[in-house]
This record gives sequence, structure tokens and C-alpha cells, in this order.
Amino acid sequence: MTVNDKSERVFIRNGYIRYIVPNVLAMIFGQLAPLVDSVCTSAKLGDTALSAFSTVSPVYYIFNIIAVLGGMGGGIGIAKASGAGEKRKAGRIFTLAVIWTSAVTILLSVLCIIFIDPILYFLCATAENFGYAKEYLLVLLAGMVFYVLEFAGAYILTDDNAPDLAMAGGIVMGIVNMIVDWAGLFIFDQGIWVTAFGTVFGAFCGVCVFLIHFCRKERLCRFVPDRKGFEDLRIMEIIMPGTPEALMYFIMALQFLSGNYVLSSNIGMSGLGNAAVIENLELIATIIIAGISERSEEHTSELQSR
Repeated sequence: MTVNDKSERVFIRNGYIRYIVPNVLAMIFGQLAPLVDSVCTSAKLGDTALSAFSTVSPVYYIFNIIAVLGGMGGGIGIAKASGAGEKRKAGRIFTLAVIWTSAVTILLSVLCIIFIDPILYFLCATAENFGYAKEYLLVLLAGMVFYVLEFAGAYILTDDNAPDLAMAGGIVMGIVNMIVDWAGLFIFDQGIWVTAFGTVFGAFCGVCVFLIHFCRKERLCRFVPDRKGFEDLRIMEIIMPGTPEALMYFIMALQFLSGNYVLSSNIGMSGLGNAAVIENLELIATIIIAGISERSEEHTSELQSR
């Protein structure tokens, strides 16, 4: 059998473009929230308010861990089940991934709200920015489940052959967040809390876009509440594929936490303010690299299995 190398290269290139580009754009727009929040806050409220974002930035990375465990791990499990022709198992994996991601996020959010003062002191909040950091973090935690589900959903939908919808959800989240931040700060003269509200409301809108996927007949993402036939399916099997990237976010959280200790004690507000912008840019760069790498590996495996 003769293989047409040119046709194969075109097929591979088109596959990469279809799955990698929308996935990366979805995550970039979805993760623009901290950067947009910090830029708008800096312009309206000043350096002290801006420094609050550096203080709370490790919180984003901790919740990103949950998102990649449930989203990337669940998405890979769904893709594998689909490749084996087990569509109902794919639905069961989706169900467990969504329930686990939502439950862990809500539980951790509640615990963080209860212990928010000691958490902020641990994150090196200063006497000057403590009020800003607490105001922002309280609102963010109240709607964190939507932020996590939007991030995780981008992985899952791409693995269910809906990369364009994943991209649309991320873009909607980013645009809504920008509008709410700008209107809340510069038109209605609200405080830093409105930027956190913009983040979670934007994420909620992104998740609503994802719900369009359930109107499609040919989909793997479906809720399968019945455990019959899947008693041996364990949540650890689902989230394990996401552990390498989860470890990356954990290390980044530690990195920025250590940076907070150094900056707050030696440089103060200006150092924390500058760090907030740098950290957000680094987060976006990390997401681009991780998104391309993860999608490349999945697409290569898919091609090899054909």
C-alpha cells in the first residue's frame, strides 16, 4: 500500500490547527481574568489595590489544580472510552469528573471563606492591602466553581470534538469580564470587588455557552447517573492523567507564594504590584505552552491509533 506523504502531512497539520488553536485560545481568554482585573484596578484604584492581586494569585493556581485534574483527566478518559467504542462509559466518566470537580471546588471555597483572614496573612497580605485582598478574594471564592468549571470544560469539550465551542466559551468569559471590570470601575465607581465579580460572572457566561453542547445528538459528554456496569470505575483513574500539569500549577503556586514573602518584606507595595502583572503574563504563557503540548500529545496518539 502506497502512502501519500503530502496528504498525510496536510491531514496532520489540519488536525493540529483544528484542535490546538481553539483550545489554546479558549484557555488564554479564560485566563485573561486576573490580568484584566489587575490592569483595570491599577488604573482606577492605584498601586495598593494592584498589590492585592499578587497577594491572592496563589489561590488561582490552587484552583487551577482542581480544574486540570477534572478537566484534562476527565477529557483523556472520555477520549479513550470513545476510542474503545464505549460511549456510555465516556458519559459516566464525564459525570464523575463534573461532580468531583464541582464538589471539591465548592468545599475548598467554603473552607477558604471560613478561614479567609489567616489565609490572607499566610499569603503575606500587608496592613495596607489586606482590605483590598479580602474584598476581592471573598467575591472570587463565592463564584469560584464557575471559574473552575469553565477552565475544566475547555479541556473536556475539546476531547469531545467541540473545540470551537470551547473557544467560544473562553472568549465570552474574557469579553464579559472586560466589560464588567470597565463598567464597574469607571462608570459606576465600584471597588475592587467588582473585578472579582467580573471574573466569576464571565466564567458563568462561558459555562452557559458550553451547555449548547448538550443540544447536540452526537456527543460523549452526557450525564450518566446510573452506576450499573461501572462499579469498578474510580475517581482516581479519571483524574490521574491530569496530575503532571496539576503538579506544575502547584509548583507555580509555591513559587509565587515565596515571591510574596520576599517582596512584601523587602520591596513592599510597588514590588507586589509589579509582580501581579508579571505573574499574570507568566500564567498566560504557561497555558499556551501547556495547551500546545497537551493537545499535540493527544492528537499524535490519536493518529497513531488509526
